Amino acid sequence: MEDKKTALALFLCFIIVVFYSEMFLAPEARKQAEIKIAQQKNESELKSNIEDNAVVSAAQQQKHLSVPTEVGDSSSRDSLNTQAPKANTPTAENYLNADSLIIDTGVAKFNLSLLGARVKSLKLRDHKLTLNSKELYDLVSVTGDEPLPLGVYSGNANDNFTVYTISKTNGDIQKIGNSFNLIANNTGEIELTGKLSDGTELKKIFTFTGESYYFAVEVIVSNPGANKNDIWLEWNEHLTDEAIHDRLDPKNFSILESDNSIEKILVNDKKLNSETFTDFSGNWSALGGKYFMTAIVPAISGKNILVGKLNNNFIARVRGTNSGGKFFVYSGPKITDKLKDAGLQLERSIDLGWFSVLAHPLLWLVKFFYGIFGNYGLAIIVLTLFIKIAFLPLTKVQFESMRAMQALQPEIKALRERIKDPNQLNQEMMALYKKRGVNPMGGCIPMMIQLPVFLGLYNALLNYVALRHAPFALWINDLSAPERLEIFGVGVPVMIIIMGISMIIQQWTSSVSVDPAQKKAMMMVPVVFTVMFIIFPFPSGLVLYWLVNNIISIIQQTILKAERKISPLNATLVASVVIFSVGYILTLI
Repeated sequence: MEDKKTALALFLCFIIVVFYSEMFLAPEARKQAEIKIAQQKNESELKSNIEDNAVVSAAQQQKHLSVPTEVGDSSSRDSLNTQAPKANTPTAENYLNADSLIIDTGVAKFNLSLLGARVKSLKLRDHKLTLNSKELYDLVSVTGDEPLPLGVYSGNANDNFTVYTISKTNGDIQKIGNSFNLIANNTGEIELTGKLSDGTELKKIFTFTGESYYFAVEVIVSNPGANKNDIWLEWNEHLTDEAIHDRLDPKNFSILESDNSIEKILVNDKKLNSETFTDFSGNWSALGGKYFMTAIVPAISGKNILVGKLNNNFIARVRGTNSGGKFFVYSGPKITDKLKDAGLQLERSIDLGWFSVLAHPLLWLVKFFYGIFGNYGLAIIVLTLFIKIAFLPLTKVQFESMRAMQALQPEIKALRERIKDPNQLNQEMMALYKKRGVNPMGGCIPMMIQLPVFLGLYNALLNYVALRHAPFALWINDLSAPERLEIFGVGVPVMIIIMGISMIIQQWTSSVSVDPAQKKAMMMVPVVFTVMFIIFPFPSGLVLYWLVNNIISIIQQTILKAERKISPLNATLVASVVIFSVGYILTLI
């Protein structure tokens, strides 16, 4: 089998893998969210005399985020009810008229309604809703006819219409009126008291820590002996039809099951219906997209997690006992270091694909270079150059194999003209390869070795929340979004077009085939690739990586082809300095 045909087949397989990953396994985009009214931060100095009690530090609180212990069966415990909830819920007007508390942890701002002790909004201070918006990203997404998140359910009873009152506050929490502030590492508690719809008295104790996305919700039933049903805590989100079927940013439930496996259920999965819940035995359940999520941790093990939906309202519930339980919640961006803090493997909710073992160190390098240059675009450029330098020996092997194949082209052409039987032709060609000491797969093997690195970096950049709204240079102001330069009111994908041109040049410099039909087919690959980049818009960070990779590849191939005295390594290093310098200058314009 001829090397170029094999290379073409493998390259087309590579395209299929990449675009299947893009459209179905690891799509990219930002979560669509409904714009909500901003809550202005109270910047006045908060003063209050708060009861000085012993508190749990942030580190201690995170230490308590452990996998729940098994609770044995009990006749007082209700059977698992997998029927989807159908309860009356407060209206938007009910919530509007109810009192609420504002809790500011420094990284998140909570609006906690005293009607149901539910979260009306949870806004992230370091993340905007859209690139040019002043509105903060809100993790609470419900409509007027749906309950707010963090509701308590027990059998047929719930706290939908429970009006809670503040019974006390503890810890290092500053208070003025109904506003509460926490500084870094300080922990404070807000204890609320109310009754379920069946008259069961309970307390809801919220524990917040300054500069942390973690918080705790402890539910205490005052008379557990009279309550035969277990307590469940719920997190729910409303998703539009567009968001449910969005292939570019698929929303999903992630569940860490008791056997330590991760179960992912897309919100458009047919196993989710409006009649029943799906039950799991697990350590936590998370609901979110590429960049943000909310995870809730049950208070016990066993059949302790339910996921389901009611129309467009997607629901996750975690279980306590009939006396209540302490539930932990992470609600924020998917930042690996933050997710690791709890020791619950929440970082596994980030899907970096088949080559995650490579994606993690590559992502670490992106962060490292960003720490040096302060620009993620420059960090991507430097990482790309670093990878190309590291793979230069493989590039040389690939090029030498292709050149050896080129030297055999006249003899291969003669064999084709002389032998018409395909089987005999293949036998003669393999004999020729063996005689000349040429490996027909020699040019493909180095490419296949580099493929996992590309896919690892691809998924790393695709899921890295820090690239969201991160600028590079000129018109490229969001590396997580497709780039478009407005020309006479039309968005032109300039960098993709330049990338396409670079692919054509690269194909021309690396071509060794003398078969016109093969040359034509190979030259069509860059055109098809460019069109697909435009039809299925890639984030500009990935396009930047591909463009720089093409440019340095062209330089390496040109030097190897010319056989000049300058070594390929020195040429690559010089070219890398020039490419980085151009990129740096662009950031200054």
